[in-house]
Amino acid sequence: NPFVAIYTYNPYEPVYNEDGSYNLTHQGLNIAEAIANNPERANTMNGVSTFYGQLKLFRDFKFRTEFSTEYTDYTREYFIKPGSILDIYTGNPEKPGSKTDNGFSRFNYRWSNTLNYTKALGGGHTIGALAGTEYTQEEFKSYTISSIGYPTANNNTQNIAAENTN
Repeated sequence: NPFVAIYTYNPYEPVYNEDGSYNLTHQGLNIAEAIANNPERANTMNGVSTFYGQLKLFRDFKFRTEFSTEYTDYTREYFIKPGSILDIYTGNPEKPGSKTDNGFSRFNYRWSNTLNYTKALGGGHTIGALAGTEYTQEEFKSYTISSIGYPTANNNTQNIAAENTN
């Protein structure tokens, strides 16, 4: 975690060794190396909409209909490159490198109708009544794909992995 690293790493430890390799620091993990060799990317798209119409039916009656939708699409890719420090610590030496792709899509909609009655009575008094219905529906789909064993750090498509793990 780069935010924790700010407080736990020694400020005098160099990022690179003299030979150009990453310095593992006293923590055993170099954040610069982890960011470069363990890329993670996530995208979220949201859309929300609401439409309504209102109609005055009679003197004291109003009808309102409302339709709303919500859509969310989330995708994430996390690749631990073969030979990275994290792969050496947590990976499988016989099948280096791992990748996880996951995400979900959600679509829901709501349709509501109300009938409102308001009657003004004498003396500043009012009487009212409200009746309504509502229908909702949601569709949710999710996926997770995980694999290990990548022959190169330059290509991280799931179909070249040695083994699917999830």
